[in-house]
Amino acid sequence: MEGASPGNDNDKLLTRAHPTLRPAINTGDVMFIDQHLSETVGMLRPRQLGPFDFAIEASAITEDRALLPATSVGNSATFAILAEKVIVAIDLAQPLELDGLHEIDIPTRRQFREPIPVVAPESRPGMPFIPADPSKTAAIDITRKSDGAGTINPPDAATTALADHLIEFLPSELRSERMGTSTSP
Repeated sequence: MEGASPGNDNDKLLTRAHPTLRPAINTGDVMFIDQHLSETVGMLRPRQLGPFDFAIEASAITEDRALLPATSVGNSATFAILAEKVIVAIDLAQPLELDGLHEIDIPTRRQFREPIPVVAPESRPGMPFIPADPSKTAAIDITRKSDGAGTINPPDAATTALADHLIEFLPSELRSERMGTSTSP
């Protein structure tokens, strides 16, 4: 299972494995589902995808054995709860200043889910860490591998036109009075 943006390095590895990976996916030897990350937890909770093991990237482990997320979080907190075994990859290249940056919220199942209580800019409805069950930790891998940066192509006619439309959008809404200038409710 790989979530959200796997990065250029992983994409290259998967692309190179294409001659053998695609047939393995097609025969069911490799489980692969191309779906949006937001749909995954809904399938994992009732065990529709079966048992799984998972690796979680963290910048550190706290004294209470919680995981401080690195730059990628996605569904990692739910994966840590549902996985049979967890491999924790501690990336020492990630700054410890990431501590407190993340907001980890593990919502209840949909029919019982309450709104996320964000009522002010300083609201913190979740936790800045991923709770972890030490009995599930199968291994801890220490690494120093910074996230790979994506390639940004130079703007072309289509992206320039899109940017021009976005730049004009808000002033246009103000001029048409569909949007006010007040910041009060």
